[in-house]
This record gives sequence, C-alpha cells and structure tokens, in this order.
Amino acid sequence: MAESIAKNDIIKKLGYESFENIIDAYKNNVYSTAYGFTRNRHDAEDLSQEIFLLIYQNLPTFQFSSKFSTWVYTVAINRCLMYKRKEKRRSTIAKVMPLTDEVSQSYSDGQGTETDVIANDNKKLLYEALHMIGPKYSAVMILKYMQDLSVKEIGRILSLPEKTVETQLYRARSQLKERLKGLGYSAEEQ
Repeated sequence: MAESIAKNDIIKKLGYESFENIIDAYKNNVYSTAYGFTRNRHDAEDLSQEIFLLIYQNLPTFQFSSKFSTWVYTVAINRCLMYKRKEKRRSTIAKVMPLTDEVSQSYSDGQGTETDVIANDNKKLLYEALHMIGPKYSAVMILKYMQDLSVKEIGRILSLPEKTVETQLYRARSQLKERLKGLGYSAEEQ
C-alpha cells in the first residue's frame, strides 16, 4: 500500500494525474520503438505492454536527475535490446510471419492505392535492413529517425558519449544503405 502511494506521489510530481496519463503520453513513442526492433505489430504491442509494466514497477527508482522522457526511452531501449538477445537465442525456430500493418491489410484486400503499395514495400525493406544491421546500430537509428531525438538525448538514453552516438549513427547509415542495396532498393526508382 505504501509503495503505491509513493508511485502516485511520483506520478503527481511528474505532472500527471494517473499512470494512464503517462501511458497516453508515451504509448506511440514506446510502440514505434518496439516496432523498430520487432518488425511485427503483435510483438511490438506485447513488448510495449511489458515496457509500461517495467516503467510502473520501477517508478520509485526515477531520480528526477534527467527528463522523464529520457528515462522512459532508456527503459524501452533496454527492454527491446533484451528482446533482441532472446530472439537471437531462439534463432533455431524459424519465424514465418510476415510484417503486417494496416497498410498491408488494406492493399491485400485490394483497397490500397499503388502509392500505398510502394510505400509499404519501402517500409518493409527499411525494417528488414534495419533488422540486419544489429541492435547496437538499430537502437541509434530508431531513436534518431523514428523518435526524432537529438544526439545528446540518445547519448543519455544509451549511456554513451555524444561522439560515440555520432559515430554509431554514421556507421548505421552506411550499413543501412548497403543492406538496402542488397535487398534491391534503389532510391532512383522511387
């Protein structure tokens, strides 16, 4: 009982009325981060729920020495990296479920436009290539380009110096470009 009172005090101190308000504020960012690692809508949803559970359970450990959003991203990235490590261990089990989302559903039903089909195909290639460059580089790319965070914020989240983040971003972009070429993506065609 005392712990939930302390959590409620922390939630109020952060400027939220309830934990549901925190979920509402961060659900899109957490989900898109998880999706960047999983490339699967259902896994990303499950992972997002786990992340919010971890955030709630660990609220008393938040020190107020950084922005709350930085702490949320740190929890999310750490859980996503743990997911990737577990996934790598389970690599003997083949995953045959294709990437699905609302756009692919609409064009598989014959309702998508040609532009939707091309955009979805490009998204699939991007996620496939992102998955191929490994979690270290995927993390910086997801935080930079999907979450639109600064190098400084990424450094705080990943506990890395800014120069290291910049180097990893450079290497990640280079590797991503090579992987996309290998997958048949050509920017000139688009």
